[in-house]
Amino acid sequence: MSLTRDDRPEPFGTEGRGEAAPRAAGESSSHFQGRYLPPNATPMRLLGVDYVHVPTANGGDLYLTRFGLPFLEHLRLENWREDLWFEKKRERLPGTSTVYRIPTKVVNGRSIDLVVKYCRVGEDVPLDTFTFERFSHAEFNSPYEEFSLVMELRERKVAERILTHHPLAIYLPPERLELWQTGRSTHRIEHKKAKFRDVELDICRHYILIYRWVKGESADAALQAAIPGADKRAEELKRLTLKAKDELAHNGFMVVDHKPAHLIVRWRRDGVLLKNRAGDFIYALVDFELLQRTPQHEQEMQSSRRALYLRHQRDRFAKPTGLQFPAHLKPMRIHGVDYVWGHADSTHGRLWVVGREPDLFDYFMPERWRRTPGKRLSGTNESYYTLTKDRINLVWKLSRVGEPRAAEPAGRRGSIAAPPATTARSRR
Repeated sequence: MSLTRDDRPEPFGTEGRGEAAPRAAGESSSHFQGRYLPPNATPMRLLGVDYVHVPTANGGDLYLTRFGLPFLEHLRLENWREDLWFEKKRERLPGTSTVYRIPTKVVNGRSIDLVVKYCRVGEDVPLDTFTFERFSHAEFNSPYEEFSLVMELRERKVAERILTHHPLAIYLPPERLELWQTGRSTHRIEHKKAKFRDVELDICRHYILIYRWVKGESADAALQAAIPGADKRAEELKRLTLKAKDELAHNGFMVVDHKPAHLIVRWRRDGVLLKNRAGDFIYALVDFELLQRTPQHEQEMQSSRRALYLRHQRDRFAKPTGLQFPAHLKPMRIHGVDYVWGHADSTHGRLWVVGREPDLFDYFMPERWRRTPGKRLSGTNESYYTLTKDRINLVWKLSRVGEPRAAEPAGRRGSIAAPPATTARSRR
């Protein structure tokens, strides 16, 4: 991703910074509350990221993030994906993936530059021998997984903040391909489905990730022009690459194929590369298809989610009744009991969580507990104990409402009452 030196932009600005205050892991948000949504738009939350789903005119699907929603008109297919425009205006960017830079048409007096990348989830990762021996388990992120990790990285404040380009939207064209056309492996897709049951993953559809273009030039190309002398240039490039790798690790992340081409630096108007007060080059990180948490940070995330759960569970009835809920959730009151209601998109079902705390909803999504190892608690009904993915002790059972009551032993009085509606009961 590069620009010529004649296109030298202003210093890094808001395109490298978040638009909302960071929130703790596991907490929900209401980024779309109060914003205008099209009549056919559906707010939802997938892998911890808020989206607005908008069906496209050609029968496809567009999932807009909080960064993409203000550019809804720019992201409509006729303003960037129209066949003649896309073929004429797109610029293929270097690398092994299929990725383009493309400007949108002018909308409301403004055009924006997009980075359009075809997701390679399910494909074999082309790593060199040395890297493969260390990361033989490496897999390309699914589109929702990638956006989730990028959003989390942007909001981390453990160490020096990592600047990135904005994840705007995920576009699914309507066309279904033959498996041989996709280049994907069935076992890789099945592994992703087993790991992330929050969303459907169709092996026969393209997933196109749309990012906002970051103005600047790749570090290897920029330093080639800025620093005379091959030895000095190589030393500066190595120092910048290792610095970026260390800062990423301090924030709890790593990239398997870390390279200078994934670092974008910026020219000042006087022809000098932008630096911070310490004299280090300011950079933005791009390309996240192999981004992952470090093992230590992964463990911290699990512990953090459990701690938040216990706090929210304790205060689940303390929230004011007039609390503003995220757009995809609604408060309900049934038989005198308060619930948080919403759709369980992974199973096309509906979920009621007891209390007035919307941040509890994600913990009870079916993909957090339905497939974790369980122990059957009864020989007569479907009742199980399990430890969820968030390390929460849970008992879940299938309601027998509407079933005929079992015959009672002779001489026994009373009746067996049918259990309440399907529940997932936490034992904390």
